Order: sequence, then structure tokens, then C-alpha cells
Amino acid sequence: MWMAETYAMLAHGVSKITRKPPLINREKVLELRQEAWTCSPARFSDDTVFHPDDNLKKGVFATAEWYREKGWLK
Repeated sequence: MWMAETYAMLAHGVSKITRKPPLINREKVLELRQEAWTCSPARFSDDTVFHPDDNLKKGVFATAEWYREKGWLK
């Protein structure tokens, strides 16, 4: 992480000179340092009123079958 933090500081300085935004900044490094990101599909459904028709297991199997049909999987 120290390399990412150092790069972010250097990139910030260069961006001041070039007036172009850096690819990685201090905020992105802070995001990288988080142990875990979790979310609740229930909250998403409540907020958007979207409810998927299929469950995850069915969706994964349907996707794998489509890949097989297209020759992407053996």
C-alpha cells in the first residue's frame, strides 16, 4: 500500500503541473485499503423496486450454457 500511496502523492503533484486528473488519487488508495465491500440486494430492490426473475444459481447455469452454445466454453 505504501507504493500506491506514494504514487498517488506523486501523481497529484504531476496533475497540478499538467492540469490533467491522475489515474490514481488519494481517495482511490483509501478505497483500496478497505478490508471488504459488502452490499445488500434487499436494499437495492427496496430503493429501485427491481426484483430479478431468476436466482443467481439459475443465472450462472444459463450463462454457462449460452457460453457453451457459442463455443466459449467446452
